[in-house]
Amino acid sequence: MSFPTFDECVKFHGHLCGGVSMGYVLSRYAMDKLGAQPGDPLYCIAEFQNCLIDAIQCMTGCTTGKKNLVIKDEGSRAITLVNKDTGEGYHVTIDIKVPDGLSKSEASEYILAADPEAVCKAVPVKIDIPAKH
Repeated sequence: MSFPTFDECVKFHGHLCGGVSMGYVLSRYAMDKLGAQPGDPLYCIAEFQNCLIDAIQCMTGCTTGKKNLVIKDEGSRAITLVNKDTGEGYHVTIDIKVPDGLSKSEASEYILAADPEAVCKAVPVKIDIPAKH
């Protein structure tokens, strides 16, 4: 199974915006760090509740309905993405400043063109996943 494209994330969200772009970069970086593929048993804790979350759901397959996505709205651009079987994963943040005055399309292009290694940070974690998940 292949990763969803950026356009699929935009379609899932309903419109193009910087938040979906950041969520796409953040979740793809987290998946790459974890060595995860679509369909893998994942568990995600998101520290925000905005446009980024839709890209996270599209990319990781984690959703609140499946109880493998927990939203703890702390206002940060961070997720903890772990393998459900091992509890091992990464706490990943994204920090990118988009220049003022860009259109939504230009802002998205700016975010997508950024080097993920330069705008994302990953810290290894091991968490206990609640048994019901």
